[in-house]
Amino acid sequence: FKSPIQALKRNGYKNYFFLSQQGKLNELLETMHFDNVYGKNALKKKGRKTWILSDEELFDGVLKTLLEKNSNNERFFAGVYNFDTHNGLDSNLKFKNYNNEVLNRFHKFDLVFGKFIKKFEKSPLFDNTILIFTSDHSTFPGKFAREVDPTMPRRFVDKIPFLFFGKNISHDIYNSDGATSITFMPTLFDVFGLKNEPNMTLGCSLFEKCATRSLGAIDPFLYKIQDDQIVEISKTTDYESYKRLIEISYALSNLE
Repeated sequence: FKSPIQALKRNGYKNYFFLSQQGKLNELLETMHFDNVYGKNALKKKGRKTWILSDEELFDGVLKTLLEKNSNNERFFAGVYNFDTHNGLDSNLKFKNYNNEVLNRFHKFDLVFGKFIKKFEKSPLFDNTILIFTSDHSTFPGKFAREVDPTMPRRFVDKIPFLFFGKNISHDIYNSDGATSITFMPTLFDVFGLKNEPNMTLGCSLFEKCATRSLGAIDPFLYKIQDDQIVEISKTTDYESYKRLIEISYALSNLE
C-alpha cells in the first residue's frame, strides 16, 4: 500500500491533518500515515465544550501549530478539513435579509477565511509556504442552493475551486480542461517537483493528459467531463472501460 503521504515522507516532508471533529474520520486519517492528526480535542481551548470546532477556531489552531513547525525549520504538508460551514448546516451569521442557509454559510466562511488569509500574510509562513484552497465536492444542488442559482446542474457534480496562493505566485488562470479531483495529488507532486514516485494515485497531473483525468463518481453514478459538459458514463459506448478505471481509482479501501 503506497500512499501519497508515504511518497512525501520519502522526500523529507512531515505530514499533518487538521479537522473540526473528533470521531471516525480522525481514526481513518490516522491509518493514512500522517505524522499527526489534530482534531477537536487537540485544538480546542481548555474548558470549551462543543461538538465541533468553529471554522475560526480550526484555522487559528492550524496557524498556531504550523508556525511552531515552521520555526523548527520543518518541511511539511498539511491538510485541513473544516465542518462548521459544511453542507446541511446553517450559519449563525446571516447574509443580509435572505433566509437561505447556503448564502449564510458562504458569507460566514468568506469572513472567517479572509481573516485567516490576513494572519497568514503577516506571519513567517507566508515567506516559504504555498496555500492550496480546494473542496472535496461541489455545492449540493438542494433547495437553498437552487434558489441562489437555478442554472446549477441537477446532479451532485459541478465545478469546484483549486487555487494556489503564496508570496511569489503571480496571478494566472489555467484551463483545467475538464479535469476532476482525481488530478489533485498528482498536480501537487508536479508542483513539489516529485518525479517517478510509486503511489496508489492513478490520476495524472493537470498539466498532463491521461484516461482518468476527467472521470468522477457519485455513488452509484459514474461521470466524465467532456466538452465542458457533465456526461453520465452509462450513456456512452465506453461504459465498462470507464467503470473499471473509476472503480480502481476511487475504491481505495480495496487496495492493500
